[in-house]
Amino acid sequence: MNRHFVPAWHNRAPRFANDDYSQEARIFKHSAEAFPTKNICTFVVAPDGAVLHYVAGYLSPSLFLDFLREALDVRHAAFDAHMTLRRNGFERARDVHLRGRPAGPREAAILAIPSYRGTTHVHTADCDGVIQNAWEYADRVREHFAAMNQLPQLDTIRYAYRYGSDFAEESEDATAIAWDSTIPYRGKAD
Repeated sequence: MNRHFVPAWHNRAPRFANDDYSQEARIFKHSAEAFPTKNICTFVVAPDGAVLHYVAGYLSPSLFLDFLREALDVRHAAFDAHMTLRRNGFERARDVHLRGRPAGPREAAILAIPSYRGTTHVHTADCDGVIQNAWEYADRVREHFAAMNQLPQLDTIRYAYRYGSDFAEESEDATAIAWDSTIPYRGKAD
C-alpha cells in the first residue's frame, strides 16, 4: 500500500463517534468478505484530483488487494511516471475499466482473520452470495467509468458515487451521499 499509494483519511462528520459495535459485529459475522455500502468509500485519486478508481464499503484484505491492483493498472495505463496524463490516457484508463475481471468463477480466499472485536466469522455457502454481490458491484463501477468521457474529479464524485447497500452510520450533520438510482435493490444492513 505505502509503496504505490499515499493513504489519507477524511471523516465526513468529524464530531461523530459511535461506541456501539453491534451493527459492525453483525456485518462481520455474516458479510466479512465484502459489504458494498455508502457508509465508507475508498477513492484512488491522482495528484490533480482525478479519481482513477473507487470502491464503496468494506472489502476483505484479499478482495481489497484485487481492487488496488486494478487501480494500479488504471494508473499505469493512463499516466506516466510523473503522474502526467498520457496522450490518450483517458481512453487507456477506460480500456482497463472495460476489461474488468476475467470471466469464470468469482471466489475469495477464506479470511485470514476469523474474528473481530470478539465476533467470529465462519465462512459458509451464504458467503458466496456476498462475494458475488461484491463482484457485481465492482462491475457496475467499471461500467460507470467506461461510460464517462473523462476521469471525474474527487469533488464532483465523492458525494455521488455508486454503492451497493443503503447502510450509513454517520451523524445528522454529515453531507449526504446522493442516492444511486441505478441500483436494482435497496439492501439494508439489518
